Amino acid sequence: MGRNLMGRFVFVFALLVGAAMLAANGVSISSLSSLDLRGVGTRIEGRRVVLESGQLEAHFSKAGSIEESYMLFGGDLQEHRNSIMHATIAGLATQHARFIAARHPDFYMCKSPGAKPAQQLTETMALVAGDRAALSALDEAATLFHERVRAGGERTCIHLRGAPLVLESVRIEDGEVSQDISHEVVPKFVAMNFVLAESVELEDCKTLLR
Repeated sequence: MGRNLMGRFVFVFALLVGAAMLAANGVSISSLSSLDLRGVGTRIEGRRVVLESGQLEAHFSKAGSIEESYMLFGGDLQEHRNSIMHATIAGLATQHARFIAARHPDFYMCKSPGAKPAQQLTETMALVAGDRAALSALDEAATLFHERVRAGGERTCIHLRGAPLVLESVRIEDGEVSQDISHEVVPKFVAMNFVLAESVELEDCKTLLR
């Protein structure tokens, strides 16, 4: 029993640390190339989505659908094996980007007057990749993002199709041990913007802003 309780404490602590990190301001995309892309642990069963990650099993429900293009401003890779998301992105929907760019074409620069409204409209999303192709596309987008930021070049945009998700339950599944930790975890993620990324494609930012 003591071992089980300690294991549960470790899992919950890791999840809450992850939540605190996602809530912090200022994020940066990390490359996904270190992940094993042979499988992502996601099962889509109609409106139900289950993510098996390490010894955790997270259950979500779809809350509609989403199809949007975003200009990337940051994000974070969740590399630890017991994570209920694959990655996060900070993205500005192109409809907002076009509106701001009409007055401030350099809005993506910190010194631009358009930087503040862009920051206010940027969304942070916790992504659950639907399959290996979606995760691989995120990997490519992250790599380009870093390369272009370092070079001071063009922005990176993606087209995301999927569904908003509601986190319903989280369990520890370790052999014969099964523990429901939903009451400890779910309330801490209630404000998190979970999204199922069923497909992700790179897009040309200049074309999107026309």
